[in-house]
Amino acid sequence: MREASWIASEVGATIKEESEEQVTYNIACNATYAPLVFEANGKKYEISSKFLNVQDGNNETCTFGVAGLFGVPFVRTMVLGGPFMRAYCVSHDIQKMKIGFSKPKVIY
Repeated sequence: MREASWIASEVGATIKEESEEQVTYNIACNATYAPLVFEANGKKYEISSKFLNVQDGNNETCTFGVAGLFGVPFVRTMVLGGPFMRAYCVSHDIQKMKIGFSKPKVIY
């Protein structure tokens, strides 16, 4: 939760809605900022503002694609949902219990 709050403040997002489970944020649709970089198993994955500024019917105000979740204390919880899935091809191998990521050849 702290990480999401810090990221939101760094890019200029403001609180949209807060509940017992999560906090969501608004951001200007035309806001640009350095990509968010996540690391998993020693590999870095970047998500640009193009994917993090999620339109929700208003051309000026978007939903910021990072939400804070209230969970277990002292456990870092982040959901790499829609913005990550739009920025990367995600493959699931259920039998081997593995997940893989790759950059798409075409980005819309």
